[in-house]
Amino acid sequence: MRPALFLLSTLLVPGLSACTGEPGEFEGDAAGECTDDADNDQDGLFDCDDPDCAGAAACSEEADADTDADADADADTDTDTDTDTDPCTQNSVVEVFPANGVTNAYYRTRVDVTLDNPDPTATLALSTGSSAVGGSASQVEDRLSFVPDAPLAPATAYDVAVTYANGACSVDTRFTTSEVGGSLSDTSSLVGKAYDVDLASGRFVEPPGIGSLLGKYLGDVTFYLSPKRINATELTMIGALGNDAGTGQSVCDPTMDLPAADFTEDPYFDIDATGSTTNLTFQGVTTAIDDLRISGAFAPDGSYISGMVFAGSVDTRPLVDLVEEGGNPDAICELASAIGVQCEDCGGGEVFCLSVYVDNVSAVEATGVTITEQADPYDPCVDHAAECACVNGTYTPSPTCSIASAALVSLPTLFLVVPLTRRRREPGQPA
Repeated sequence: MRPALFLLSTLLVPGLSACTGEPGEFEGDAAGECTDDADNDQDGLFDCDDPDCAGAAACSEEADADTDADADADADTDTDTDTDTDPCTQNSVVEVFPANGVTNAYYRTRVDVTLDNPDPTATLALSTGSSAVGGSASQVEDRLSFVPDAPLAPATAYDVAVTYANGACSVDTRFTTSEVGGSLSDTSSLVGKAYDVDLASGRFVEPPGIGSLLGKYLGDVTFYLSPKRINATELTMIGALGNDAGTGQSVCDPTMDLPAADFTEDPYFDIDATGSTTNLTFQGVTTAIDDLRISGAFAPDGSYISGMVFAGSVDTRPLVDLVEEGGNPDAICELASAIGVQCEDCGGGEVFCLSVYVDNVSAVEATGVTITEQADPYDPCVDHAAECACVNGTYTPSPTCSIASAALVSLPTLFLVVPLTRRRREPGQPA
């Protein structure tokens, strides 16, 4: 009988507790009595619960077992409260560029790896077969970058090896370069072609995190590049905005002459004005672009351009009148802030500049489209199409038309300014 049940019995049946066994009998006076689940001395207590069994070996072992069980319970509690210390779950690789399994990577690509958290012990290496690829690795916050010393080979597989947490964790991926990279057999065939630049295909490196926000706007913008002169060392192209239907050149906007590109590494072209300022003029407004960079490479048959980069920084103040005549100097910066892009210091604490670095942009030949060089069509005003808004010899630009043209001048910010203009509506237009 267990103690609790015995206590209850004494309350319900008076005198029960006075009943005892024969004089001199006690629990444990015979072998096995301390473990037989019986009240051998009739005192209401039995086995190890009876003080008479206190010295029995069986009861000492049970006490030790209980103590051990309690200790085990304490140990279990301590174990349950410990946090996960596996470094490979505390940090991880979020993104690798080029992505694992890609078969059309650009032969001049850089490799980028983004971690959940910054890790100064992280490493990034590139190899092909058993050979390491030479290059320079760097880390800025949670992003690792590797820039090869020389262009990669076309149509070749490359392995990316990432380690972090002092080498305790690793991630391996593989990509294959596309056919682009070999010299063109006939460079003169490029002259006169029109390439439809897919602005939405680009990867926004700077400012980060806005590519998905701008994609739906960039998809509505048609922008062409057209080679006009080419030789063994230089390539000259012009830029043109497409019409609203996206079927050809806009007759309402002037073309823009771009600085000559270095073409000594055929099929690669590079307009590189890094460290200098390029002045471009449109409708009497001169825009200064710092660190202008436009580059890419033609496919072997000239049918497309791969891996294009658009980069640069522009002071937005000269463009304000084309957005809002007589507007505040920060008018464009206010538009930019609506999509999470902040203007930067142009120097001297004047925060009016926009910078952009977009790579991996593609452009395909627009069959049947010819880009004609044209000066500003608004003087004299000729109503080539209803979209030009030319009435009785006077040009009345719509906000979308003039701002898109202005963005063409500040070519790197075409990725920012044109989408912003698409958000603006003339009075009476639906939102």
